[in-house]
Amino acid sequence: MSGAFPKAIFLDRDGVITAKLGVGEYVLRKEDLRFDEEAVTALAQLSSFDVQLFIVTNQSCVGRGMLTREDAEQIQMQVHEQLANANVTIVDHRLCPHVTEDGCVCRKPQPGMIVDLCTTYGIDPSDAVMVGDSVHDALAGLAAGVPRVFLIDKQGSLVTPQGVQVVSGVSDVISFLIASYE
Repeated sequence: MSGAFPKAIFLDRDGVITAKLGVGEYVLRKEDLRFDEEAVTALAQLSSFDVQLFIVTNQSCVGRGMLTREDAEQIQMQVHEQLANANVTIVDHRLCPHVTEDGCVCRKPQPGMIVDLCTTYGIDPSDAVMVGDSVHDALAGLAAGVPRVFLIDKQGSLVTPQGVQVVSGVSDVISFLIASYE
């Protein structure tokens, strides 16, 4: 990235852009979405930068039969719409509907969703940033070749892989990026 602003930022959804529900709870309806307003405000600051925003999200509720893929995509499009209303443009997203036991290449910590977006949009992963809230997010970013990985840890309890920067929220990431690259 050597002095230039990153070309792409890959964002996890639940726990980064939207509130994470309790363990074993899933967003099954559009009405269940609760946006992290601080994160949305911080992402809106990027509108004047030449950076593409993408969402990469594991949604095992589909693989568990709790939600159809179509309904999961409709919920994701609601995320795009709500963010657009706040001046945050999401270029695209990838949603993994699988459970861990499926052994797919898209479910984080596998890098498949990030690699696919990089290929589709001609992004060099070394010019990207990953923002997540779990070690699986970090591992996916690192495996895809993303050199700058941030994990949101509001409780201070995550054990992170080497080279991963722990922050308290998306606003910390955006502030860091803007300060580092202006």
